[in-house]
Amino acid sequence: MTSVFEKLEIMSKDFEDTTFKIIAKKIIENTKNGKFYNQEELANQTFVSISTLTKFSKKLGFSSYREFIFVMKTEWSKYNWDRQKKVDTGEIFESIQTWINRNENFINNICEEIKNFNIINIYSSYQSYDCSKYFANLLIDYGKNVVLLNNEFRFKPRQTDEKSFNLIILTGRDNDTLIDNFSKSYNERDTNFLIATEKQADKLEFNFTNKILIDYSLDNSQVSTRVIALNVLFFTIFNKL
Repeated sequence: MTSVFEKLEIMSKDFEDTTFKIIAKKIIENTKNGKFYNQEELANQTFVSISTLTKFSKKLGFSSYREFIFVMKTEWSKYNWDRQKKVDTGEIFESIQTWINRNENFINNICEEIKNFNIINIYSSYQSYDCSKYFANLLIDYGKNVVLLNNEFRFKPRQTDEKSFNLIILTGRDNDTLIDNFSKSYNERDTNFLIATEKQADKLEFNFTNKILIDYSLDNSQVSTRVIALNVLFFTIFNKL
C-alpha cells in the first residue's frame, strides 16, 4: 500500500507545474517542520480555494481534506518519532546486533550465492545508496564485478540468457522507478535477494531466493540508524565470505 507521503512526493515531481504539484510541495515543506495546517490556512499559503484542496484530497484517494490530514498526521507520528528523543547508543547497537543474529540464515545464504557469481547487480533506493556503495566496494575488494543501479537507471532488455545475481535494497520512500526497473528485468531463474522495510517489501510480489526485513526493534525510519544497520549487515556478510 502506497503511503500518503509517497503519493505526495510523486505528485510533487510532476513534469508540469500544476496546482496540485504546488500544493503537494507546500505540504511536504510544512511536514518537514512538523506543521499540519487546516484547510483554510493551507489555502492561504498556496493561493488556492478551499474547494481546490478538497479536489486535491480526493485525487489522493480521500473523501475530504480532513480525512487526508488525519491519515497524514498518523503516518508522520508513526514514522517520524521525536528526533529530540535521546536513545542510548549501546541500545541501538544491541538492537541491530540482535537483528543480525536473528537473520543468520539470510546471511549464510547470500554469502554462498555471492561466491557462485562473478557479476553482482545491486538495485538501491536513494536512502540506502551510500550503504550500497560501501557494500559494492567490499565486494570489489573480494574480486567481484559490481553493477550499482539506482532510480536514475534506464532499463535495457537483457542481451544474454545467462543467470544473474540481483540484490535489491528498498528503504525510505519514492522507489517507484527503481521497482519498475527491477520488475522489468526480473527473471525467476535468477538469484534474487531482497533487503527492505515491510512497507516497501509489500510492493514486490515476486519470489525471492531469500529476503530480510529491516525490522530491528529501535528502527525509527531515519537515515541515521538505517545507515548503521545496513553497514553492519554488509560488513557481516563480507566477513563471512
